[in-house]
Amino acid sequence: MYYASIGLLALTLHCIINSEYLWPKWSKKIPAAFERYRQFLYAVGVFYISDIFWGFFTDSKIIPLAYFDTLVFFMSMVVSVLLWTRFVIAYLGQKGQFSLILTCGGWLIFIFEIVTLLINIFKPIVFHYDLNGTYTTGFARVITLFAQLTLYFATGIYSIYNATKTEGKTEVHNRTIG
Repeated sequence: MYYASIGLLALTLHCIINSEYLWPKWSKKIPAAFERYRQFLYAVGVFYISDIFWGFFTDSKIIPLAYFDTLVFFMSMVVSVLLWTRFVIAYLGQKGQFSLILTCGGWLIFIFEIVTLLINIFKPIVFHYDLNGTYTTGFARVITLFAQLTLYFATGIYSIYNATKTEGKTEVHNRTIG
């Protein structure tokens, strides 16, 4: 239950800090970058909710629900990575080859995770629960984590590089994104 309470606190703070974007009061059409940012925030919210339930189901040893929730957890994680990458590209407004590489990287991680989670149903390569209800990660989880970290790092470097080509508020915003 302690694990679930941390997720609940994180979700609460997430909603408070990002309320302007999660529930906008804009009457006109918002820029594509902000819509993508809002989509990213929703994916992070699903991630937190899944994490809360994961803690509850795992502590309660309700393994079928914990297994399903773990699938949702991993999917929400890679969806948030994909949506973050799409937001950064839209926010920076760059349409170069590196933008395409980052976008393709986000999609590749997403597709890889779908495939590995489908395989995981029959042969545990991402995670599994043993007969005692103990959760264990598999080698495919490490691959996904490394790919996500690499993509986040590349996106950060890309944002910082673009910040060096701008001035004023735009430079500060681009560095913040990085």
